[in-house]
Amino acid sequence: PCGNVLVISDSTMTCVTGAGEGLADAKICITEGNTDRCQTLVAAFTYVALFLGGASGEENIGGFLAMLPAKPASNFTESRLSFSLQTAQSTFSSTVTAIARYRETVFLAGSFISASGNSVGYVVAWDGISSHRLGYGVDSSIRALHVVNDTLVVGGSFTRAFRSEGGALTTGGLASWNGSAWSLFGGTQMDGVVTALASRGDMLFIAGKFRDGAPSACLGVCSYGQAGWQPLGSGIRGGTIMSMLATSESLYVGGTFVMAGEVRVKGIAEWYSNSWRALGAVQGSVQSLALLGEHLYVGGEFRVAADRRMNNLGRLHTVSGTWSTVGEGMNGGVHALFPIDSCLYIGGAFSLPSPYLARFCIQPFNDSAVEFESLPDARAPGPVRVMVPSEISVHEADLLCTFADKPSTCT
Repeated sequence: PCGNVLVISDSTMTCVTGAGEGLADAKICITEGNTDRCQTLVAAFTYVALFLGGASGEENIGGFLAMLPAKPASNFTESRLSFSLQTAQSTFSSTVTAIARYRETVFLAGSFISASGNSVGYVVAWDGISSHRLGYGVDSSIRALHVVNDTLVVGGSFTRAFRSEGGALTTGGLASWNGSAWSLFGGTQMDGVVTALASRGDMLFIAGKFRDGAPSACLGVCSYGQAGWQPLGSGIRGGTIMSMLATSESLYVGGTFVMAGEVRVKGIAEWYSNSWRALGAVQGSVQSLALLGEHLYVGGEFRVAADRRMNNLGRLHTVSGTWSTVGEGMNGGVHALFPIDSCLYIGGAFSLPSPYLARFCIQPFNDSAVEFESLPDARAPGPVRVMVPSEISVHEADLLCTFADKPSTCT
């Protein structure tokens, strides 16, 4: 049953559904005296498996949010069922580069200053029915969002966050939003640009390009938790971290750097047991990381990894340390990776096997076989930059149509 039912007019109502997956019918009953009138709306709700964001078209003239109602696979046959992509009706003035979900709210950020004609300051929140500003946003682009300890952490190239009541908070490239106000994350102003965020429990990892004053522990990458700001050895040098993935034991980092602590590396490294380890040389940039089974999947813009030909996508066996190809790779940059059960979803700027979005599913007892799936019904409007999972349900008429302080023109 739906909760929080709100009757807007004789023909419009909203409600919040429980958890689910795939498509769901909606049964609406109206009681008048002793008479019940009921009608079933077929496939009225879509339970979203993934939110995707990126640039609209090759020219990056705008940004998009899309929802993929893919049903999580319980076996290989089921994983190949067809699905389609829904694009939100909101228009963004530029690329969506970061998405984070917290309970029933989705946060979107990037290089856009407006959404559907409303000034938002590079970040906006959506609760499945309407969109809301976060104060008055920030003063420049956002590269990463992450939720830790019930707080949204925002990282990017901005220097100030604008309060709802007026005035600005000088933050540097890192700030936190508690649902009503901006504040300094960790009580410290970050002097530099944040490029990636990841977490392990209550500990947040922050990567970027920092100056000497920002905090002193942050040498290309650092952590913040109960012990405060902590360095990761002597940090990362000779380039920038563009992607991070934290597990219970390791932190995998990818980017363009050449030194991790005192270890010579090339684009990828692992922080494990308080020391840095090399994982092989990637000739290019690593922009996305994902774990599926015993493999670390590595996406980006590169042609060679570990002295082997790999077109923008490769994988590293986390036990043996050996690299292998993933099919023939992709013919364009891979910017986002996300696993769902036995399948890996791939987003980027490629055109084959289908534009911007693809997937493959591992076959039982044969995880070395890779067969990319063409997704003609799930074509994204442009290059995909970010993917995050979701349990939020939406009605197709409620996709980012309204702002809390401005009536919608959507019908």
